[in-house]
Amino acid sequence: MHAAPSISNREKETITLFKNGKKKAFEELYDVYAPLLYGAICRILGQTKTAEKVLQQSFIDIWQMKASYEPDKERIILWMMRFARKNSLLIKNQDNFQKDQPQTIAL
Repeated sequence: MHAAPSISNREKETITLFKNGKKKAFEELYDVYAPLLYGAICRILGQTKTAEKVLQQSFIDIWQMKASYEPDKERIILWMMRFARKNSLLIKNQDNFQKDQPQTIAL
């Protein structure tokens, strides 16, 4: 597998602190990447009403799975995007999903 592209020292430090359970680093990752994840979620769902809930669940999953992130294998945004995509598709594939209706998340 190819090594992840180089990242800044600040990002490396933030990722290390995040993996070590430092909430401040997690908050920093949220501030940087939440808008990107939110945009991807909205595109997958085709609406914004449920996107906030999916984003929230995705960040809960990201926090809970922080130990599984391997920075030498991929960029953190790609790893985080997998959670957002998975949660979005779970909602979108529910039988009662409607683009213009708020949805409940049953994960």
